[in-house]
Amino acid sequence: MKAIRVIWLPGSITAEQRYHAAKALFESGLADWETARRAASRTPGILAASDDLSKIDEIVRRLREVEIYPQVTERDESVETRQPPASHPEVSLSEPLPERLEGALRDSLAPGEFVEMTLHYGAQALAVTNERVLLIAPAAVVAGAHWSGNRVRSFPFPLISSAELRAGWVGGQVRVTGQDSLEGHEDGMPHTEDISFLFQEERLKPLAKIMVEIIRARAKKAQHSTRTDVPKSSSRRS
Repeated sequence: MKAIRVIWLPGSITAEQRYHAAKALFESGLADWETARRAASRTPGILAASDDLSKIDEIVRRLREVEIYPQVTERDESVETRQPPASHPEVSLSEPLPERLEGALRDSLAPGEFVEMTLHYGAQALAVTNERVLLIAPAAVVAGAHWSGNRVRSFPFPLISSAELRAGWVGGQVRVTGQDSLEGHEDGMPHTEDISFLFQEERLKPLAKIMVEIIRARAKKAQHSTRTDVPKSSSRRS
């Protein structure tokens, strides 16, 4: 009977370490992002179980790079290895949003879309969902047009060209660049635009760094999927 190797996470790890554990599992190919995120948030507990020893060893190596020292055991594949119910609530990487911003974000979600992470500072919020990045900002007067309430701008992952964190002495800026955000253009031409989220709190820097890494990983995966899903014949004229 084939043996499987199990990675058991300790309970005393930080939110940033949980993210890196989820990222290591996701990039191993053993789990999708949502499954990996949930597995890493339930500690102490099983992060991964597989008979692919090279992938398990790679995950363990990456965990140790961020000072996580898991317990690794081998079991028969007949032994139950599903994740037990969490003894503690899942740790959220999201900043709680004021009711007005929360409502604007909720109203902007498409069917089947869910929020993975949010950042909040002042009157603005930046959110990452399973499909895109959204910036929720106060109404503004632009070229004589007035938006009441909050304005939402967004980029789907396949159209994001870059994401970066520009850290200052206190706080910093998350800047996401892409083409053709969900706002239309009268000339019908591709436009390069930025989403910029400014914050002035030192405590938000680690979360901002995590968010940028999530955006980059999801954009890279989405663009790869888009390239591989397009049939070669699609570029030919009928």
